[in-house]
Amino acid sequence: MTILRGPKPISESNLTTLRSYHCGFDEETLKIPKVCCPSSSRIETSIKTSKIPDETTETIIVEKTPPPPDVTSNPNLRLLNQDICGPLTEPKIFGGNETGVLDFPWMALIAYDIKGVKEFRCSGTVINKRYILTAAHCVTSLSPDVILSGVRVGEHDYTTERDCDVDADGLEIVCAEKYQDFGIESFQFHVGYTKSKLHNDIALIRVDGDIDFNPINVKPICLPIGTATTLRTRKVTVTGWGATELNSINSNKLLMVNLSPVSNEECAKVFKGIKPIWYKQLCAGGESGKDSCAGDSGGPLQAPAIYNHSPRFVQYD
Repeated sequence: MTILRGPKPISESNLTTLRSYHCGFDEETLKIPKVCCPSSSRIETSIKTSKIPDETTETIIVEKTPPPPDVTSNPNLRLLNQDICGPLTEPKIFGGNETGVLDFPWMALIAYDIKGVKEFRCSGTVINKRYILTAAHCVTSLSPDVILSGVRVGEHDYTTERDCDVDADGLEIVCAEKYQDFGIESFQFHVGYTKSKLHNDIALIRVDGDIDFNPINVKPICLPIGTATTLRTRKVTVTGWGATELNSINSNKLLMVNLSPVSNEECAKVFKGIKPIWYKQLCAGGESGKDSCAGDSGGPLQAPAIYNHSPRFVQYD
């Protein structure tokens, strides 16, 4: 993040954009912020870039996203709960970016033992009854005093035992069933992940018991297959228990922010000389005051899509 605080020639507009592209945290502390970018066989595009003292036209190489692989015949699809994944709920209005207790039932908290104290420092998503999808930096290359210890699903506010939506008069509208806690049986991160890069930052956690999908506040997220492999919406949603502003403490309640997808070409303008744009990454953001923050690491970028002939939430990143 030193580039955000360093001297010019970084323009104010680029600073704003860079802040909007914050998307991860140092693997050891899980608190030092990082900046990231998007997705895309190679095309050349001519764009204008700001330089001191004048503007010049330069050619930037941007990787073009290839068609997604067809996995519809993969035998492992039977492991996904495609009949109940990604349920859409009726929209609710809350203060700020707070979510309803039943809005995102696939969200998971990743717990760590830090010098004998339990802390939630990453998020993830439930993808079936035994697996949580999260970021590689949430499970590997942790500092010695940070020990991966557990997973919680069905949570909304981790400071309360009972989570309810209430109306303007404080009357309960709907309440969620109690969260489910699990230990960790094993985890596996992408073989291509390294600390020095943001590429392949993905991992799976296998919990030590079956997740119960009977409660309405615990369901898996849909993964992009078939017609849902292509992101078609103008808005995507990021959810997590992250900071409400950079370097602030984490929120005890699940938060959400709606962002606009950004093309690789636009990301290339911002990240030229900082990070190369890779076709397996996805960009969203660019709006002042809207971002993902500490504690959002490992959480999903999701959007509604037609999935098995019905509208569902699908995770795209």
